[in-house]
Amino acid sequence: MAAVSKAISRVADARRRAQSAKAAFACLGVLLFAASAALARATGAGHPKQTPRSLSAPEQFVQIVRDNQLQAGALAPPTAPPEAATSQS
Repeated sequence: MAAVSKAISRVADARRRAQSAKAAFACLGVLLFAASAALARATGAGHPKQTPRSLSAPEQFVQIVRDNQLQAGALAPPTAPPEAATSQS
């Protein structure tokens, strides 16, 4: 009889360990889900933390480039041939 009660005790211990492992896995799953939800909320592009800025170049940079291109003649207005002049009749 002692062997039977010892076998039942071993089965009960195994069930208790399995129940503890299941509870630990469930808690770990809930914890990982909460952590990933928090990280997704913190880093999501749908929730900007600052006001959006335009993607254009800074005004000082644009002015320098414009000045350099004007000096090189790249942006200078095209020179047109003189208009035809007619004589007075």
